[in-house]
Amino acid sequence: MTCHLQAAECRSVLCSRSSQPFARLALTGLATALTAYASPGTAQDRYFQVSASTQYDDNLRRRPDDQRSELPHNGSEIATFVSLDAGIAANFNLLTVRVDGNVGKRFFAYDNDLNSEEYRIGATADYQAQSGSVSLEAVSSRQNLGFTDPIFRGTNIRQLNRVIAEGDRRIIGNLRLAATARYSASSSPDPVLSRANNNSYGYTLGLAYVSPLGNRLTVGYSDNRTESTNERILVVDEAEIPYTGKATTRGVFGQIEYAPSVALAFDARVGYTWRDDRTILDADFQGITYNGSVTWQPLESVRIVAAANRSFSSNNELFANGVEATSYSLEGTAVAAGRLTLTSLIRHDERNFRFDLQDSVPALGPRTDRFWVYGAGARYMTGIGVAVGLNVNHVRIKDDAVSTTIKSNSVFLTLSRRFGF
Repeated sequence: MTCHLQAAECRSVLCSRSSQPFARLALTGLATALTAYASPGTAQDRYFQVSASTQYDDNLRRRPDDQRSELPHNGSEIATFVSLDAGIAANFNLLTVRVDGNVGKRFFAYDNDLNSEEYRIGATADYQAQSGSVSLEAVSSRQNLGFTDPIFRGTNIRQLNRVIAEGDRRIIGNLRLAATARYSASSSPDPVLSRANNNSYGYTLGLAYVSPLGNRLTVGYSDNRTESTNERILVVDEAEIPYTGKATTRGVFGQIEYAPSVALAFDARVGYTWRDDRTILDADFQGITYNGSVTWQPLESVRIVAAANRSFSSNNELFANGVEATSYSLEGTAVAAGRLTLTSLIRHDERNFRFDLQDSVPALGPRTDRFWVYGAGARYMTGIGVAVGLNVNHVRIKDDAVSTTIKSNSVFLTLSRRFGF
C-alpha cells in the first residue's frame, strides 16, 4: 500500500512560469513514445488514466500543538490533485520496453501560494536471456515531497533526474557476474529545502549464484558518492566556514533472494558500511547495514509484507551528511470479490543525525527524530470502470528539537478511470 502522506506546495510564480515547459515536454515525449510503439504486433499494454484526489490534513505543516494555533485554520488544509497518466509496454522477443508518465496540478483551499504543477516521465528497458540480463531505467520528475519532514518545512517541490543501469552475465555454470551503475541529481526551488540539493553517483559489483529454481545468492561491493550543490555557512570552533556536504559510502554485502514456496519469499541483504565525511567536519562512522523483507501470501487474495532497513542514507529527499536511518514496516493487502481491495500499514522510522546541519553550530550535538505511521485504505472498482479509493492515516513524530509530539491525521478520497487503446 502506498501511504498517502504527500501534500503539495510551490510558489505560484515558480509553478506557473517555470514548470509549464517541463510539463509540455513530458507530455510531448510521452505522446511520441506512445505513437512510435503503437504497433498491434508488439504492444502489450497501452493506456491513459484520469484521476482526481482530495486530501484533508489537520496538521499539514507538521507542527506541534503549541504552534498550530498560530497558523490559519489551526494548521489544517484541503488539497485537490488532478492528473493525467499514460503509458505503454511493448515486447520484442527478449526485450521489454515500458514508457509511462503523468502531469498534474495541485490546488490548495486555504493557501493558493502552495499550488503546484507536477510531472513525471520514466522509461525502462529489460533484456532477459539465459546467458544474462540487462536493465535500464531513466526518470525525470518534478513532484511534491509533502510536509512530512519536521526538519524541512519549506516549499517541498523536488526536481529529480535519475538513471540506473544493471545487468549480469553467466560465467561458469550457475555463477554470474553482476553490476549496477546509478546517477541522480536532485534540487528544489525552495531556499530551505535547496540545502538538500545534491548529485549522487555510484556502482555495485558482485558475484551471484542463481539456482535452477531462480533463487539467488550474491556477495558484492558497493561505492556511492554524494555531493551537495549548495554552499552554506557553519560556525566551527567559533569561526565561520563555508560548508558543502560531501560523503563517500563504501560497503561489502551479502544478499539472498529465496522463495521456498509460491506462498513465501525472502529477500535479505546484510553488509558492513564505511561512511567517509569529506568535509571540514570529518564526521566519519561505520557499522552494519541491512535491507530485508518477507512476503507471505497464504491465499491468492491476501498478501502480507514485513520489511526492515538500516542505512547511512543521503537520499534524494534529504541530503544529511551523517545520518543513521532505520525503518520497520508491516503491510497487508486483501482482495474481496474481485472488486474491493483493502490495505493496511504500520511503519516506524528513526533517524539519528550525528550533527544537526539545520543549526549554524553543528557541534551543539546530535539530533534524533522518530516517526510512527498508521494507515488503512479501501479501493473499489465500480461496474462502469471508475475506481474509488479512500485512505486514512495517522502520523506521530517525536523530534529532539521539538518539546512535544507532532501529530497529524489525514483522509484521502480518490477517483480514477483507466482507458486502454
